[in-house]
Amino acid sequence: MVLLRNAESRTRGLRRFPADADGAVALEFALLAMPLLGLMLVILEEGLDFYMRAQMDRAAQKIARQIATGAIQNTGFNNAAMTQQSFIANTVCGALPNLVNCSKVFVSASSFMQTASPTPYYSYVNGDHTGVTAPAVDNTKNPFCLGNGGSYMMLQVSYLAPLITSFLSQGPIVTYQGAKYRQMTSTVAFRNEPFPTPTYPGC
Repeated sequence: MVLLRNAESRTRGLRRFPADADGAVALEFALLAMPLLGLMLVILEEGLDFYMRAQMDRAAQKIARQIATGAIQNTGFNNAAMTQQSFIANTVCGALPNLVNCSKVFVSASSFMQTASPTPYYSYVNGDHTGVTAPAVDNTKNPFCLGNGGSYMMLQVSYLAPLITSFLSQGPIVTYQGAKYRQMTSTVAFRNEPFPTPTYPGC
């Protein structure tokens, strides 16, 4: 009799087990929370990426227009000679969103007095001809010349954006000061208008 009662008790316990939902919600949340959080981070990063690229394109085109008309070359900053550092600090960073860290902005500006065959612009095309090369993440290694009236110009503005995730990342991933960043670059090719010789050519 004792054995039968024990067996019957174990059988009832086994029958109750499938219906016992204690902790199921917590387990399901634990299984879904990490993928959901990862998806939210990817959406956030891609949205920020789209915003930053649009703002960089807008800023690069605005700066290119100022260079093309000679407004920057003929003005200078505080009656001082134009330098790459003053150009980045006063013109480039001023045109970018406030969330941009100016110490991670890199600029390349080149001037060609006349076109050749092949055009000097080809020197900016990458090895597999799928795009243009990005500026070096060291401004001392990037050319800086805003040109004179009638000069052919190539302006590149590059920013190292911090990585939130490594999924769906667009653009090259570079290492700078021991950390990884996504390098965003906006490029504008144009020709300066025939303005008078600038006071601060910067070349």
